[in-house]
Amino acid sequence: MSDPRSPWGIKSGLQDLPFSAPVMAFLGAESNGARDPGRTGDTKVVQVVVKGDPVAGWQWDSVRPVSSLLVNGAGSLVIHAGTGKYSYAHLENLDHEATYYSKNGNTTYEVYDTYHPFALLQYTIADAMGIEVSDATMREWDRQTFPRTTRARLRSISDSAARSVGSRSEPIA
Repeated sequence: MSDPRSPWGIKSGLQDLPFSAPVMAFLGAESNGARDPGRTGDTKVVQVVVKGDPVAGWQWDSVRPVSSLLVNGAGSLVIHAGTGKYSYAHLENLDHEATYYSKNGNTTYEVYDTYHPFALLQYTIADAMGIEVSDATMREWDRQTFPRTTRARLRSISDSAARSVGSRSEPIA
């Protein structure tokens, strides 16, 4: 499941931003950081993270706050809450990028990659209008968003895993 308290989740990402606690409180949530996998004991927990989903894979670039908000907003609509063929509803269409395991507890993190949220937003609009979108067009839309948005940040979930929670197929702290 998509968890806001994953090591890359919105609760982890917002805890270091000024004024996030009052904003989270206004939304009825706590800014309480990442979930401690050691506190789950022997219960098997599987966290699924799709890159571009701001709930489980928050991205923030303080140099580009407007772009960050737009990418997170699009990701929330088309990946986290979306039901399209490139969202959590259809993990079989996404690239399974990595599996991580917690050192403490019994938590597995499954990380998937999909197209950039802006490319998926274009796809969602076209699909709603009955326009078929080819895989080649999706790749082109995805490529076009790379230089102008936070695509590199979306890709950094696996890169940061080695720093924050371990490396592929190795236990996570």
